[in-house]
Amino acid sequence: MIYKPTKEDMELATLLCMIADGEVKGKEAETILRETFPNVDIKWTREDIEDYLVGVYSLVPIQVDKVIKMFPKDYISPTDFNPKSILYNFTNYKRRHNDD
Repeated sequence: MIYKPTKEDMELATLLCMIADGEVKGKEAETILRETFPNVDIKWTREDIEDYLVGVYSLVPIQVDKVIKMFPKDYISPTDFNPKSILYNFTNYKRRHNDD
């Protein structure tokens, strides 16, 4: 099944592209990233974030690299300890996250 982005996803994609392009920086960029990738119930790995940025927000690899560089240093898990990540089914993650 292919994930169909919501209106909110498309708005966030625009903001993420602005981060990648350097138009949004600092605390504003950090706030957007923390809201887009909440880490209350999961710890994001780099691979999770890359998959999510491409699968949900349709960012290209160069944009993905630029956005990941903007994450706070301690935000991304250094190891992949969750071999069956919920993020590979974006619809389930979005539904679960939005139900909170």
